[in-house]
Amino acid sequence: MSRRVVFFLLPFFLVAFYFSAVLYGIPALVKGPLAEKLAAALGRPVRIGQVVVSPLDWQVQVSGIIVGSARGELPYLLKLESLQCRPSASLRTGKIILHDLLLDGPDLQLIRYREGEYNFSDLVPALRGLERRGGLAPVSVDRIQVRNGRLTLDDRPVQARHRVRDLQILLPLGGGGSGQDMVLRAVVNDSPVEVTGSLDGNGGKGRGNRLRLGLHGLELRSYAGYIPGLQQIFAVEEGSADLDVELVLAGGALPGKSLSLEGDLVLRNVRAVSRDNMIGLELPGGRLAFSVQPLAGAFSFEEMVFRQGTLRYQGNDPALLLGSLGQLVGNPALKLQVDRLLVEEGTLWLQAGDGARSATPWEAVRLQLTGWRSRAALTGGESGPVGVLRLSAEKKGEKKSFSFQGTLDQELFFDGEADLANVDGGWLLGLLRPGNRVGAVRGRGDFSGRVSYRVTPGSRPGLELKKGSLELRDFQLVDGTEHVLSGRKLVCEDLQADGQAGCARLTLVGADIDATGFLAFLGGEDKGEGAFLQMDELAVEDSRLNVRLPIPGDRDKTYPLTISRLMLQATGLRDPERDRDNIILSGIVGRRAELRMGGVVSLAPARTTARLQVSLRNLSLEELRPLIRPWFLPEKVSGQLHLRGSLSWPGKQYEGIVWLEQFAAADRDGLPLLSWDRGVLQGVHLSFAPFGLSMDNVQLQRPRLLAGNGPAGLVRFINPRWDIGYLPVSIGHLSVENGTFQAGRPALFPDYVPELTGLQGTVTSIRHDGVFPFTFSGRLEEARVELTGSATLGSTEEYHVSVSDFPLYGFTDFFTSNLGAEVRLAMADWTVDGDGEGSVATVHLEGVRVLPDSRYGLIFALLLDQQGSLGLELGPLKGRDELLFPLVHQHLHRLLLQAVISPWLIVESEFPDLHLEREIVFPPARAEMDFPDPGDYGRLLEKRPLLGLRITGGYDPETDLYGLQEVLQEQADQQWQEENRRRELLRLQWLAREKEAIAAIGKTGQVQEELIEPDWKEHDLQPLPRPVVEVPPGQLVELARKRARAVAAYLVEKAGLPGERVDVDEQILQSGAVVKIGLVPMIR
Repeated sequence: MSRRVVFFLLPFFLVAFYFSAVLYGIPALVKGPLAEKLAAALGRPVRIGQVVVSPLDWQVQVSGIIVGSARGELPYLLKLESLQCRPSASLRTGKIILHDLLLDGPDLQLIRYREGEYNFSDLVPALRGLERRGGLAPVSVDRIQVRNGRLTLDDRPVQARHRVRDLQILLPLGGGGSGQDMVLRAVVNDSPVEVTGSLDGNGGKGRGNRLRLGLHGLELRSYAGYIPGLQQIFAVEEGSADLDVELVLAGGALPGKSLSLEGDLVLRNVRAVSRDNMIGLELPGGRLAFSVQPLAGAFSFEEMVFRQGTLRYQGNDPALLLGSLGQLVGNPALKLQVDRLLVEEGTLWLQAGDGARSATPWEAVRLQLTGWRSRAALTGGESGPVGVLRLSAEKKGEKKSFSFQGTLDQELFFDGEADLANVDGGWLLGLLRPGNRVGAVRGRGDFSGRVSYRVTPGSRPGLELKKGSLELRDFQLVDGTEHVLSGRKLVCEDLQADGQAGCARLTLVGADIDATGFLAFLGGEDKGEGAFLQMDELAVEDSRLNVRLPIPGDRDKTYPLTISRLMLQATGLRDPERDRDNIILSGIVGRRAELRMGGVVSLAPARTTARLQVSLRNLSLEELRPLIRPWFLPEKVSGQLHLRGSLSWPGKQYEGIVWLEQFAAADRDGLPLLSWDRGVLQGVHLSFAPFGLSMDNVQLQRPRLLAGNGPAGLVRFINPRWDIGYLPVSIGHLSVENGTFQAGRPALFPDYVPELTGLQGTVTSIRHDGVFPFTFSGRLEEARVELTGSATLGSTEEYHVSVSDFPLYGFTDFFTSNLGAEVRLAMADWTVDGDGEGSVATVHLEGVRVLPDSRYGLIFALLLDQQGSLGLELGPLKGRDELLFPLVHQHLHRLLLQAVISPWLIVESEFPDLHLEREIVFPPARAEMDFPDPGDYGRLLEKRPLLGLRITGGYDPETDLYGLQEVLQEQADQQWQEENRRRELLRLQWLAREKEAIAAIGKTGQVQEELIEPDWKEHDLQPLPRPVVEVPPGQLVELARKRARAVAAYLVEKAGLPGERVDVDEQILQSGAVVKIGLVPMIR
């Protein structure tokens, strides 16, 4: 081919090569490397479908662009149907200029994981790093157009999804001067949105691109959650906004690298509440001149003006309110700068804990803050400017006001002068110690002073007060639900607070004080959170102190005691080394008891001490009954308590002297059990924690005791739930003067309860776990009584009672009705041992006149002397609880049985020197003969004027019968012999006369029968046979009676005994040939 042809065809070949290279070569060379480089830069897969370059105008079209999701949660992050632009390059600056950039059909899928974190958050630092490494040439866009775009946002923190479709954007960005129109149209969540405006640009001369936008009628509820930190604290319930904003893209290679919004925001009818429903905000209107860098989270407000807003707070602690607001503005993710904040004509509602709104709100609230930046808005170690803060409010109807003027630094630390007038006491106490349980439920007060306060926790203390003054009026403070302090006025001078409040002088007027709570309030007890208020001086006037004393044995119960008309002056309370008196106290305890105290008190932190001298007079024990009742059983207790000693703290101990006057204890029916005129307790040591009581010496004057079961009977006054063996009470020495002891049971006879008077004695070493000896003496009627022994608090170990010369004047009826005797005078002596062994009693009776029908006549006859006196030894006793008169009755009955069996034993025991023959022995069948002297019966009857002798005869049925039969036979034989001799004589005489008659007949021869005597005719003159004698039935009885009469006659005639005191018994003894002398009463 000729050269001419070649030169002719060369332009065509070059054109063809150019078109081929542009249409096929460049896309093939660009598509793969561009996708790989973008994938490497973005850290996620990138796919490009097709690249087309127009060879005529270098119009580039990239279609099918897909940027994958980093976590694989979505199919893609960005899907773009096509991208069209016309690139050019500046040979002078090397910048690539994209003309008429068109994004057709973009589909962007976003996920918000948490505040400030999205599924594209890693792309921004990646692109910035790529730019710094020179991986991308500087790019400038003169015009951007988005067509048919879509956007989906999955907002997981708020569980919401936002969808944008039909997105149309036209942004003329530069190169064409100013006044270029911009258009933004879209459908957001099915609601059409159209934004129009103008764009002022300056190309690449350093100012970047600016776009002014005007948005009207924005629903804040849908977009307020995207302000960093707001979503966790507040929820916007309703409200709208008008936005006039200028969007600024600072110069640089990447659009949006330094995106900022500058403009004004007008709010209307905004209502928001905190997440805990404690704070509610209502804004009728407001204007904010702001500058926001959304990607950096920076918010700068040149001016914020709110008028007639309302803030509602569910609580009575302003510190908590400030803390909640501080969480919002102090959010580290929120870079906040306020050049000027102004709140005018605001309203603040404070509500009580139960939700009831306060009577009137705080009105005319005015807040002005200038020149303030948050810590997040500072870089590095920059300290930042200190804002100037002015705050004031008032309640016109209640004459309340509040003002603060000072500074606010980046750590939300207030410092300035505050004045509060006639405000709620809860506000004041909340400022003194935020979050403390002690709070005022009512009351008004004033405060003025310098305040430093940190809203959010940090290295600095929450509250600092300097040189302040506080005054509360008609106030009441509680600890949880327990009353601590109330009164007419509380004044705290030179108030200081640094996490813990303190003042130089605290004054209380007309206060009602709970001792335990107030001590913790002042720093006297560690309650886990330290003292609420400490002071150097304390003054209390015309107040009342409520003390709760622990009840022994019951940790869960206390006894309230009130001290009224309280006057107190104290200085140097925070001096831990105080050794000089610094407190004076006086008041009325209960109804009229006078209390005076003085000494040293220190309320230094963690070292509360007190050494007080205490004087108390005329405290009624009736007021202490609930305190005494758990361990002292009598229902009614009265008396006056006085004490003088020292009280120490900690340890809750009292040492000193206590005396009780006119003490009396009685049961529910008023029966007196124990009383005394005056009791002095010396060396008293009383401890409340744990409870313990010891006394060195106890003196009781004129005590009166109704006891039972011996000296240990006092234990029955102790509540049985106490273990007596562990009762924490001890007494070194107890003495009794002129006491009265009334036995708890009859002691002489069932209806007589003796009373011991003039009692003197001592008890030593009384302890709950020991044995203590005791010695007492006194008078029982006119008798002297002595009592000795030992006992424990639970029982009497052993004791000995001795009673001498006790007169029994009032018991004649007993002798008459029970003994059958009239007694002129009776005396008793007895001794009783606790174990019953060796217990004896003696009763002396004088002037006894025995009644004829007395069952004890024989005993009286045997024992009564010439004066009618009798002594009875009643011992040994079987038991220590036996009554005296029943013992007399038993003793006499025992003697009566003994006398019935053998009165001689009693006589022998009474008169062992007398010789008395109790039997006179007679020979068988004999009743007349001399016998020896019967003894000293004359002396016996002389000593026992009521005693007589009874003579009883007897016979022996065998010997006396045989002997009597011999006597009678002998008498019969004698008579028989005499009769036979008489008969023989008569027969002989008859024979002689017969012979003479025969002889005479012989002489005369005549028979004369009449000459024979009749006896001769009627009687047989033959000898009688020997008779056999039988003893007559009554002959032995008569023999015994003859013997008795013989002895009686001898005693009367020979011994000289009174005949009326010698009696012959009609009864006959068959026990032998004896006569027995018996003893019988001769009572007439």
